[in-house]
Amino acid sequence: MAPSLTRSPRFQVACCLAVALLFQATTALNAARPSTPAVALEVASAATGQIIVKLRRGTSLSRVASQLSSRTQGTLASIPHLGVVLLQVSPGAESATANELRRHSDIEWVELNHRAQTTAAPGELTVALPDDPMLSQQWPLSIIHAPEAWSITHSRDMIIAILDTGTYLNHPDLVNVLWTNPGEIPANGLDDDGNGCVDDVHGWHYFTQCDTGVCVPSQNRLIGDDNGHGTHVAGTAAAETNNGMGIAGVSWGARLMTVKVLDQDGDGWYFDIAAGIVYAADNGAQIINLSLGGSSPSQLLQDAVDYAHAKGSLLVAASGNNGGAVYYPGACQNVLTVAATDAQDNRLPFSNQGPQVDIAAPGDYLISTWYLPSIPYRLAHGTSMAAPHVSGAAALLWTWRPDWTNDQIQQRLLQQADDVNSSLYPGFDPLIGWGRLNIQRALEGLEQGPTPTPTTSATPTRTPTCTTTPSPTCTPSPTVTVTTAMVSGLAWRDDDANRARDPGEPPLAGVTIILKDADHQELARQVTGLDGTYAFTSLPADSYVLTREDPLGYTVTYPVAGSYVFCLLQGEQLTEMNFGFALWPTPTPTASPSPTCTRLPTATPTSSPTLTPTSTVTPVLRLYIPEFLFALEN
Repeated sequence: MAPSLTRSPRFQVACCLAVALLFQATTALNAARPSTPAVALEVASAATGQIIVKLRRGTSLSRVASQLSSRTQGTLASIPHLGVVLLQVSPGAESATANELRRHSDIEWVELNHRAQTTAAPGELTVALPDDPMLSQQWPLSIIHAPEAWSITHSRDMIIAILDTGTYLNHPDLVNVLWTNPGEIPANGLDDDGNGCVDDVHGWHYFTQCDTGVCVPSQNRLIGDDNGHGTHVAGTAAAETNNGMGIAGVSWGARLMTVKVLDQDGDGWYFDIAAGIVYAADNGAQIINLSLGGSSPSQLLQDAVDYAHAKGSLLVAASGNNGGAVYYPGACQNVLTVAATDAQDNRLPFSNQGPQVDIAAPGDYLISTWYLPSIPYRLAHGTSMAAPHVSGAAALLWTWRPDWTNDQIQQRLLQQADDVNSSLYPGFDPLIGWGRLNIQRALEGLEQGPTPTPTTSATPTRTPTCTTTPSPTCTPSPTVTVTTAMVSGLAWRDDDANRARDPGEPPLAGVTIILKDADHQELARQVTGLDGTYAFTSLPADSYVLTREDPLGYTVTYPVAGSYVFCLLQGEQLTEMNFGFALWPTPTPTASPSPTCTRLPTATPTSSPTLTPTSTVTPVLRLYIPEFLFALEN
């Protein structure tokens, strides 16, 4: 919920008449946001065969294990920091099981694992300007007065977590501003910092695989973008600035933590988003950008937001793009929720509205970074594109006042917003909140704050926020110095089509494995040998796509999408890029739930699937209203 604010005399004179008539319930920002309503079990928007359970404080999973085992089919995953467990149930029994478990005295709440999507919509300065050649095409920067703000400060290594479809890690305008985990040694196959994530050098990936009615949560280190939305959002917030290329990021200096929680279609699940929020907060993200949302209310998302807010993070979320009520997590308490405006400061018609909207920012046909090397920059629009302007602005303000809390940063941004629709709705209104972002006003008149003095204390024991299935063959031998990168794996016959290699399932020889670049242009191909293995060696660090040709009479079962999309680091060895094939037609899959709440199913984690490249103006993201992304001709 936004802090209470006071407006200028024009607000005090005009607000009562106009706003009382039009928005009786929303004319004061200190009116509480609606509390999260009782969860409506909308099965159509939820993962099949899954429910989420929150245990009451002080209750262990073992205490309720017997009751849960009689009603569910096992534990799929958990978020220990939130006391939340993802359970597998019989498909079609989600609502009935949830209603039954709600009566259990040790359970605080139960809800389904709902779907969320990206919120990109469908289509003279007295300052020292940076030298980015596309700066003149970034019309929002002048609207929010970023150049004037840059004359006051640049962000100094503030960490902005982008929870989205991933990031094109080798983009020339992003590669130098990526957050790097200080406690992780790249490509050694070890969890060096003890956070439960192996080789989470630049971030982490939470995802759920659903195939033939079976949904399995998973996670891995593959955070490359296979959609474009996340890369676009990241560039707006923090593209490298004054580097003589491309665009300027609003923050001019922030670091980008990538937390991939949406797939190649821009879709994701609430459980993965909540886990991603916890990961970002635990790993030092001061600002968490959520350019995504779903219509179903969720106590899980509220708990995750509260956890991150309590740790000091500022959460910035898009309001949504169907013109209706604000989507979640934007509708949660302790979130700075952003609507979208155009170049004339008009609210865009698709921008969702309600008492949860705090502020607006430009969101109409914005240029930013893109995930294809052949199309490095693209235009997009939506509240997804508005939110990172606010995230970047928050990074600038927080750099100037590092002694402030997340609530103080939010309050200052809202206090100094331009009330651009005051002729109709003076003061706060549910269309654009307190007004359109103005980062110059937020900084002007403020003395630079002192840098907080770090306190000396013992290093705390870290509670893992993510776990991966151990891969015993992926750790390089300590006696070998790896100088070139490689990708290898095997093809096997997945007799029961359960997407995991079981004892007795033989290797498949003669399978063609194809390596492509990020533009999906073929680089090389190999045929698996008698032992089913293949290997591509001496590879440079770059983004790749790995796919296959199905053998005659077989269909691919693993990975679910049939392909891997990944970023290969210098000297890295990825040795578990496996492919499973079942005889066609495939047998009915069987689920293999994990027996504990801290481990995931034993199938090797996969990356997100590949996309077929587009060549002209094409709808790319599956969203609330038709959206258009425009390729720029170079």
